Amino acid sequence: MSDPSLDTYTGTYRPGRVSRTSLMALEGLVASVTVRKDGENGLRTTGLSLDPDQPEQSWLALGDGLFQERGGSRATLAFTRGGVLVSSAVPSSTYAKLTWRQSPSLHLGLLGAGTGTLVLAAIAIPVTALVRRLRGRTPPPPAARVARATASATGLIAAAFTAALAAVVRDGNAMMEAVLLGPPLLSIVTMLGTALVPLTLGVVAGAIAAWLRGWWNVSGRILFTLTAVAAVAMASMLLQYHLVGGPFVWPAK
Repeated sequence: MSDPSLDTYTGTYRPGRVSRTSLMALEGLVASVTVRKDGENGLRTTGLSLDPDQPEQSWLALGDGLFQERGGSRATLAFTRGGVLVSSAVPSSTYAKLTWRQSPSLHLGLLGAGTGTLVLAAIAIPVTALVRRLRGRTPPPPAARVARATASATGLIAAAFTAALAAVVRDGNAMMEAVLLGPPLLSIVTMLGTALVPLTLGVVAGAIAAWLRGWWNVSGRILFTLTAVAAVAMASMLLQYHLVGGPFVWPAK
């Protein structure tokens, strides 16, 4: 039987029990489920499989929002009218459909783009300063040099944060264990994330001052403003997923 509402089920889903107020919110960034069409009468999911060697599953439509896994399995998949996904393989978990603004892919993209821009700034700023000095150009005002140093430091901290976060989330099961047990690496992640917030404020203040006081040329001010935008994008994601705070506190035994 063909399901006439097949397109309405496609999208990204997040575990319904993900925390919205603690570091456990990180699960929503890396443990989402993607649903897409598979032919004219089925769906394909990524993120629901319990087998790490087969992350994708193919489902045949049975009608009324119900699907059965292809390949002889008796597992079923169901969608409610409220946009909730349930699988018989993990009946204790539900998954809520996300809007495009809530998409983990978008948020990971913002983190990646922000990090990349900040790292480039961390490299370009000292190189530009060295070139100016070698050419004997008049150095910018002290406040402008502080702004650039802040942007460069932000890039270095962003690179270190991203590397530490990648080490934590590379294995989903290990990540959830890390959040519960609080290893030193997780403390490094949250402390680096915390450092990025005031640094971001400093970069934004520098961008505003650059336009008000006419630091550098127009292209220099535009590039610095883009650096500030990247820092804001990254900091907003850190705050949303609670990747800021002091050293992680181990739970009492």
